[in-house]
Amino acid sequence: MLVVLHHSIIHASAAGIADSLYESLDHYLRQMRMPLFFIASGITASFAINSTPSQYLTRKVLPICWILLVWTLILGLVFQDFILSHPFGADGVFAYVMHGFLQPDYGLWFVVAILWMSVLAYLVRDLPPWLVLTIAFVIAALIGFGLGPQTIPLLSDHLVNQVLSYGFFFFLGLYGRNIIVTFANRPRYVAVAFLVSAIVFVFFNKFPAGIDAPALFTRSGVLRSLAGATAGLCIAIVASRMAVIGEWLSWFGNRSLSIFVAHGLFLIPLAGWPLLLFADMRVAELVAPALLAALSIAGSLLLYQALIRLHMRWLYRLPIRI
Repeated sequence: MLVVLHHSIIHASAAGIADSLYESLDHYLRQMRMPLFFIASGITASFAINSTPSQYLTRKVLPICWILLVWTLILGLVFQDFILSHPFGADGVFAYVMHGFLQPDYGLWFVVAILWMSVLAYLVRDLPPWLVLTIAFVIAALIGFGLGPQTIPLLSDHLVNQVLSYGFFFFLGLYGRNIIVTFANRPRYVAVAFLVSAIVFVFFNKFPAGIDAPALFTRSGVLRSLAGATAGLCIAIVASRMAVIGEWLSWFGNRSLSIFVAHGLFLIPLAGWPLLLFADMRVAELVAPALLAALSIAGSLLLYQALIRLHMRWLYRLPIRI
């Protein structure tokens, strides 16, 4: 939901119908949503990391490749004008799709990031977890200070930056699954962790976005993200304990992939609609991003249900025969 809201704010801002409040909110949520996403991705990878190479390829790597291939193609066909304007679009849709594995577009960079992180995790699985986490943390910290590697041949600079910045959180989920589960079952620990992480988060965000601040605050991305992810994780744990909300979040989470890959199909065409729905520009600015996010999520879920009924689950899951 936070990811879709982020994209809704971007498109609403481009259309001139997003209140500045949303941009400020997005600045703080940025330090929570993707760290949490990659912690969750690391947790899911932990269930397959001890498999044989062939099993890991089948259970983890190929399903990610399949999602990337199918949805890059779908989104590319839907938004052909964008493909034609892309440097690799001149060679056709197929060349563009193949290029998407290295330099993805349409917001699917996170799928490629999970792919490379999953492969890397298997390659270093025999190393001590503390060593891998330390190296990943140092790299993320260096990236925050602009000192780490910014370019890797063939890969887009944005993808390199994101993989190196969030790799620490992926490995945190990969190696810390059992600790997180144990922690989640201790309400007092959750309360203390939330309080501490909230204090740290507020401290590192004492200077609003856009204001010059000491390097300790502007370059502390990994620490702010760690505090934001911890606070977000605590909120998620508490929410999951609530009967109705917990059940709904479980249902929602099992369908989250359909939202991640398809929400652009609804968000981009609907970006200007709030201007038609609200005569008052001020109202449109206050409502547009949240409304666009809600419509995009609902549309993605309805599309998923319809495609499942049409026996097209293969759009979301690697077919067994493959």
